[in-house]
Amino acid sequence: VWPVSNSDAGIHSFKIGVDDGRGGQDLQEFSFPVRNPGEAKIEGKVFNDTNANGSFDAVTDTYLGSQVIYIDRNQNGVRDPDERFTLSETSGNFTINALPSGIYHLAIDPPQRWVSTNASTTNFVIELSEGQVRSNVDFGIVEVTNSAQNQNPAIISPALTRAVARTNYR
Repeated sequence: VWPVSNSDAGIHSFKIGVDDGRGGQDLQEFSFPVRNPGEAKIEGKVFNDTNANGSFDAVTDTYLGSQVIYIDRNQNGVRDPDERFTLSETSGNFTINALPSGIYHLAIDPPQRWVSTNASTTNFVIELSEGQVRSNVDFGIVEVTNSAQNQNPAIISPALTRAVARTNYR
């Protein structure tokens, strides 16, 4: 057990040597990060906001797992490969740990045909101080169901019953 203090933060390396008792030896070096114990975190939930009111309703709404929550560093509204993210648990809970103090733009990357129901925003701007835990950062999303989308084409003009040579028809 190593009681970590602020002065221990950083990358630490150590070596482990193994002797197999028959003359063979192996030496491995490992590095591991030690984070400042005063680092902050953001916690929240993701839920299916069936009535799209932006609030969790215990009677109708359900929590959603496997939803992508990310820190939108460049604030472009798209999760980029270098942006830190987490997945919500089956219970809808998510946590992003070990954050230094600063301002974060937390966003959700909803599945296709789902949209955020949070009041006119798809992300939260969160300012964290050292060691702060920001809870209840909840994302409501709802599936967009539009019966006019993805339907077979319909012919809206009468069928052609008589054609004349060298005539264009529309």
